[in-house]
Amino acid sequence: MSGGFRRKRAREEQRVRVDANGLMRDVVGKAGLADEDLEALSLRLDERAAALERQRRLALVALLSAKGDLRRTVHLADQVRGELPMDSPGPLDTKPSAPRCND
Repeated sequence: MSGGFRRKRAREEQRVRVDANGLMRDVVGKAGLADEDLEALSLRLDERAAALERQRRLALVALLSAKGDLRRTVHLADQVRGELPMDSPGPLDTKPSAPRCND
């Protein structure tokens, strides 16, 4: 169960906390937030948090898809590598020739 603790701890570390005590109208006067303002802000923040969670899940799906693409590419490279003669130099094995002077 220790893994569950670490995941919970990680979630807690990523959570955004807003302490609005010093922003309230009761504390700072007319320039401060009313309870209704704070409630509206809270709703907007909840909506953004939900949107970010959806975005995170979509990114995870894309990452898993890319991982599959990478596996297929590695498999294809292994197949092609088996078909190439081993004594011929590859494109990275060749050394550039020295420039020639046409004097």
